[in-house]
Amino acid sequence: MPRRRTIDHNFIYVAQIDWKVFRSSKIRFGTGQRSGLEIPVKDLFRKEGWGFWGRHRVFTGEDGQEYRWNFGRTHPQLLLNNASKMLVATFHQERLFSKNNTARLEIFPPGQYMIDEIFVTFTYIERLHRAKERSAKN
Repeated sequence: MPRRRTIDHNFIYVAQIDWKVFRSSKIRFGTGQRSGLEIPVKDLFRKEGWGFWGRHRVFTGEDGQEYRWNFGRTHPQLLLNNASKMLVATFHQERLFSKNNTARLEIFPPGQYMIDEIFVTFTYIERLHRAKERSAKN
């Protein structure tokens, strides 16, 4: 994937999320086919089905395939949105008193070519997930 470098050569501009409360948030991509485009979240994702923490989010990747972020009980998972339901990525939350206690986004081989896209969409859906968790605690 072509990557646009910033003036500081240690960072790569992947995307920017313009968070909105009353209107659709927007994602401005810095890499890939959507580079330079500002896409309203309502145009990038569609809601489908229900999970423990809300509605799943489906998006079409740059490869033309549909992917679905599932809001599971314990952690979000990205699956191919077809009959195979192949696991593409999963988020492991930090766990106290565990050897593997660090939070991490694990991307499996089917997603290796779309890491930026996975990371950006994960960032968006994880914020939704955390907001729902906070509201459930109140």
